[in-house]
Amino acid sequence: SPLTELMLFNASRSQLVSEVILPNLKMGRVVLCDRYADSTVAYQSYGRGLDRDLVNLVNDIATQGTKPDLTILLNISAEEGIARKY
Repeated sequence: SPLTELMLFNASRSQLVSEVILPNLKMGRVVLCDRYADSTVAYQSYGRGLDRDLVNLVNDIATQGTKPDLTILLNISAEEGIARKY
């Protein structure tokens, strides 16, 4: 279900934040992520119909409030993205 997806994605993200992102930020390192909380808003809220406030709340809990300094959106077709992979 959409709610199950939200919880599973955020369980994984919570572990990533605790074990990888925060320790590296505390060491002064730059952390790059391919998808983060904004993706969950797009997929679970807009895509799967969950309430956006609920999605944001669960994201905030899972990420311990850790927000990106910069988000980059690549607005290209799937075909172009696949072609660029190689």
